Amino acid sequence: MNFHEDQAYNDYARYEEGEHGTRLETKFKVDRLYYHMLVTYKDILQETEKSVLLDLMNDVKLWVPKKICREWNYDRKTVQVHCSTLRKIIATHEAKANN
Repeated sequence: MNFHEDQAYNDYARYEEGEHGTRLETKFKVDRLYYHMLVTYKDILQETEKSVLLDLMNDVKLWVPKKICREWNYDRKTVQVHCSTLRKIIATHEAKANN
């Protein structure tokens, strides 16, 4: 690293000596919902221990695993759902509907 790269890195990260050894501490913030998207639904039609059947706004009914859902808002009928997994679920649903 040259001086400027090293200085920029040091502005964002520093090593801290503790009782459990050296640990890297950064100023970067972790966003738990970075890979999630907000989904609005009409109603929850069924619920099992591991998944929910959502009636989405475009009259599509999808089983969605609870494991990929975060921050349910039952009043506004919204939920944060993992993007790539939801895309796969929708693609599978569309493929079955077209056959």
